[in-house]
Amino acid sequence: MPDDGQSEPVMGGSDDATVVEKAEGIMAQVKADAPDASEPELVVLLRQRFADAGIESDDDDLVRMARWIAGDE
Repeated sequence: MPDDGQSEPVMGGSDDATVVEKAEGIMAQVKADAPDASEPELVVLLRQRFADAGIESDDDDLVRMARWIAGDE
């Protein structure tokens, strides 16, 4: 059975993106992937995606992003 996980950026040039551009892309992707997720679930997803991208993040920032994605901010 093939591994369905994404191990590399899909779009050409994505390695050239700034940290802000990568963060915005991660937020957009999480919003698209989990539109009905709760804020705690979004924090977990964001933490994992940021770690996968090698971007440091703190809990306060992750909570703010999760609130924005959930439409509460």
